[in-house]
Amino acid sequence: MCVGRVTRQKGQDLLLAAWTTVHEGHPEAALAIVGAGDLLEPLRRLAAPNVVFASEVDDPRPWYAAADLVVVPSRWEGLPLTLLEALATGRAVVGTDISGITEAVPPGTGALVPTGDVDALAEAIGYRLGHVDLARAEGNAAARYAAAHADVRHTYDTLARVTADLAGSHPCARTVAGRRGRSWDSPCSSTRRAGSSR
Repeated sequence: MCVGRVTRQKGQDLLLAAWTTVHEGHPEAALAIVGAGDLLEPLRRLAAPNVVFASEVDDPRPWYAAADLVVVPSRWEGLPLTLLEALATGRAVVGTDISGITEAVPPGTGALVPTGDVDALAEAIGYRLGHVDLARAEGNAAARYAAAHADVRHTYDTLARVTADLAGSHPCARTVAGRRGRSWDSPCSSTRRAGSSR
């Protein structure tokens, strides 16, 4: 399965080119492309074998649950939400070896292939379709990784720690550090003691 905007950036055209080879080796396999975008209709007209175009869906979770493998064939990225969703759902991932994907696919959770390398993409997908135990093990590792590192609560905790550390080194931090009700000079204080020349 591939989830995301169907655009040149996301690389579904590369995936469909690879799918021809994958289908030859695994004629029983099906590919679901979930999403909408400017390349949806041109790609749909290619009529590749065993490909389902699901367009946009409000909730992609049933698609993740039904998939054996999630492919992220992007040409460039920030950090794709679909990649994090795939890991959290416990699916092995085949993605391109680019910034934004490389950092989020740790060893043992899938494969990274060179950008635009259709043959390498087909090989990585086909290998996992032919070795379902490997794909399942990678999916289990992905779920463990997501639980330990990609939970939004961990992100909030990290943000809070960084904010507290930065605030602690600022001269105004004493106003937040429990010194309420005391009269003192601070370069950040809007209220000054009577008689202060500052």
